[in-house]
This record gives sequence, C-alpha cells and structure tokens, in this order.
Amino acid sequence: MKTKRFLTGYVLLFSALFALDRITKYLILQAGRTEVRVAPFLSFQLSFNRGVSWGLFSSEHTSIFVLVSLMTVAVIIPLFIHAVLRWRSGFAVWGETVALAGALSNLVDRIMYGGVVDFISISYGWFSWPIFNIADVCIVLGIFFVLLGFYRES
Repeated sequence: MKTKRFLTGYVLLFSALFALDRITKYLILQAGRTEVRVAPFLSFQLSFNRGVSWGLFSSEHTSIFVLVSLMTVAVIIPLFIHAVLRWRSGFAVWGETVALAGALSNLVDRIMYGGVVDFISISYGWFSWPIFNIADVCIVLGIFFVLLGFYRES
C-alpha cells in the first residue's frame, strides 16, 4: 500500500510540473514576441532554443537539431530506467521525477515547435542570464536533488 501511495505522489508531482510548464509555454506563445517586463530584473520574452542549455549546440541545420534531440532522448531513457530501478528498490525518486517532468516537456517542444520554448529572462544592468523556462528549472532542481540523495546515501 505504501508503494502505491508513493507512486501516486510521483505521478501527481510529474503531472503538476509537466502541466505547469506546458501552460506557461502556451501563454507565452499566445503573447508572441512582445516582451513583458514584470520587475526591473525579470521579464518574459519568447525565444526558441534549438540547442541544449544556454543555446549550446544550437543550429538551424535540421541534421544537427535532430542529433541534439536524439542526445536528449539518450539521456532521458537511462534516467527513467534509473528512476524505476531505484523506486523498485525502495528508494525515493522525487528528484528523478522532477527532472523527468522538465526533460519530457522540453522534448515535447522539440517535436511540436522545432525548438524548446524559453521565455524567462533575468537581467540587471550588465548581468544577463540565458533565457530559460519552468522545465529547465525542474531539470536543474531534479538533478540537484538526485545528487544530494547520492551524497546522503554515501
């Protein structure tokens, strides 16, 4: 019974984060290219990333985009297998669940839009962070919690 309850928790967490990312991306796509300034350091502006984090490996060439997309799938599949095996062994997989929600939502973008929909822009004065989205936050936090879990276990 405990296992089923935790599985339900993982499914709910995954679904909530995936939906939050999909909804925010839908809203920014509806707003279009107009920048919306929320605070002096925060704005929302639509951007499509055909590469990985911070636009690395970004290219307009279809073959490179497909290769980068296949590389992301090559990371998602082992992470999913890792999560299932750890869950079956009785370990908590909250971090893996969070990271997978973000990774799969970004993969949906690649398939639907030919690039990941990014829109959160943080900048102040000369400082500017690369534009990102909720899924990116999920991936970073999820991997952080996975690594923290490994550290605590050792």
